[in-house]
Amino acid sequence: RDLFIPFIVELKKYCKVTNMQSEIDYRMLLLENSGDLKDNKESTVYFVNDRNSIKEAAKYERVWEKLSRGDVIQNIKLRVQGREINVPQAAQNDDIARFKFDDLCGKPLGPADYYAIASTFHTVFIDDIPVLPLTKLNQMRRFITLIDTLYDQGVVVIASSEVEMDNLLALDDNVTEESAADLRIQETDLLGTADYVPTQANVDEVFAFDRTISRLHEMQKPEYLEHVKVRKSRTKGTSPVRFFSEMEVQVDSSQIESIHSSLSETDIKKLWERYDSNKDGKIDTEELKIMLSEITLFTSGHKHVPKEVLEATQKALYTRDGGNIINYESFSEYFSKFGITCRY
Repeated sequence: RDLFIPFIVELKKYCKVTNMQSEIDYRMLLLENSGDLKDNKESTVYFVNDRNSIKEAAKYERVWEKLSRGDVIQNIKLRVQGREINVPQAAQNDDIARFKFDDLCGKPLGPADYYAIASTFHTVFIDDIPVLPLTKLNQMRRFITLIDTLYDQGVVVIASSEVEMDNLLALDDNVTEESAADLRIQETDLLGTADYVPTQANVDEVFAFDRTISRLHEMQKPEYLEHVKVRKSRTKGTSPVRFFSEMEVQVDSSQIESIHSSLSETDIKKLWERYDSNKDGKIDTEELKIMLSEITLFTSGHKHVPKEVLEATQKALYTRDGGNIINYESFSEYFSKFGITCRY
């Protein structure tokens, strides 16, 4: 952040700044033209559970039961970049999870955490989304980031709230001195020093939240849900973050700058079976690329693997007889010795 903010000043010297904000939400315009915003009280992805509507709450629970299909529901931990993300309810045999709003937005989670969730589960339930006033900027910004990430990764979001989707943001002009002080604290918490806090009434947050609402509308469209269905059908096996999180990692805490995790023989076999996809008894270059990208996602929150890292790992994994192949023996020797390293 310290390097990027001064760069913005330099960037403005050489680039023309164009304001892209518009009163027209083109995403909503497309929905209106396609007729998908007609009164649809039978939505299967957003449920208004007000105190007078026991029926909606029951429907929400039925959707959860239908999608989990009697699967074993368990509390699991996802590990990413050395941190643990608590998943209160996750299906054991399918990539479906359920959270309360406070589990996701009431805690200091960030983009990497939301990306780990989005890359692990194809369907995410969010219980009890509250009305968000501007005095709850931390929760609002996390919710915006969460929905952006889930949308970009094509995740189905099934949610419940006491209010309609369009009423989730509360714009109240009657801000007390106490709430204004709370607002300033939250601004400093997320945006840095006062120099970078917007002086207007959080115009950016309101605009971004409007985009979030339009995305939630779009995520109810049949086209979006069908896209997720196709993506799910092409996905084989457990997601990488969940796969590595469930390994029996033995941590050597004597290392200061990183956590070195040696793998058990059982986990090495799981690793081999996952990435020897064609079952030919060796890991070829393409299989190694996939493995390294998924390990990098688990340890660093992204999938980029530099060419030099790929080549160095390939050489380290080659058999000792000089043959340019990676068999199970050399693979097992390497990971039992070096394991997986999570850097902070």
